[in-house]
Amino acid sequence: MSTKIAEASREDFPAIARFLAEQNQIPESQCIHSGEGYESILRTMIKWDDVSEICFVVAIQDGRLLGVLGCEFDEELGRGWLWGPFALTADWNELAADLLEQLLTLLPTAVRRLDFFLNQANQRAYRFYLAHGFREPQVSHVYVAEDRQALPFLLEPCGPLQPEQFGRLRALHDTIFPNTYYTGQDILDQLDGNHQVFISAQGEDLLGYVYATLDESGEGYLEFLGIRPDARGKGLGKCLLLTALKWLFEIKDVSTVGLTVSDDQNSARSLYEKVGFHIRYTGLSARKDW
Repeated sequence: MSTKIAEASREDFPAIARFLAEQNQIPESQCIHSGEGYESILRTMIKWDDVSEICFVVAIQDGRLLGVLGCEFDEELGRGWLWGPFALTADWNELAADLLEQLLTLLPTAVRRLDFFLNQANQRAYRFYLAHGFREPQVSHVYVAEDRQALPFLLEPCGPLQPEQFGRLRALHDTIFPNTYYTGQDILDQLDGNHQVFISAQGEDLLGYVYATLDESGEGYLEFLGIRPDARGKGLGKCLLLTALKWLFEIKDVSTVGLTVSDDQNSARSLYEKVGFHIRYTGLSARKDW
């Protein structure tokens, strides 16, 4: 029986989301970046499709979905984040290669960097990407906080970002996190009732900030925590973290708050653990540039 590799349409999204949700329950096939749970994955797919920033290819055999590979991308940044590959076949590497080859023909020409983020148990996909030229492998951890009652007491919360501080936030973020998936302006453009920045300031000087969000599944996430180098080691990070957690748990009433941190960021990991976070997944990532 022949296998057909084709671009997926929006009508295929429910079947793809169901397929991904099932595969992501298995550590050996999990792609952390593609999310968890059918409804959450489907909402995310539709959100990015509404702005034409996601695409998928599928492998179909005799009417059955055998494989999926997708990419969420940002043309302005020139970057893409891979979802998969997922494949149900003995010829896994061959099918994954076919999916990747077809996906690359669909991506905008401006996308010149691809990243993946897999569960560390998904060694097959990890080796596949390294064999296809992905470099700079890195180990990162997904942390979660789920017990709002265990939060340390916070005497004086940090304040929310004010409009007159937008320029300083933009400059500080772009200095601490150059070439990341959100620029400082991207963060400012997203600010609303479910996306907030809390800051630590001294007069007009912005010393640090945390960007906290509520996602489509109703879970909280801390996207960025940034402290100016000359202001580190003074407890600002803990204050910012607890302020964001208090907002997400008490104001937005979330049950879970997550964040991702590199394995080598020992001081940051220690801080997260002190305020109640624990590791949920350990993941492997790498990237390829064209």
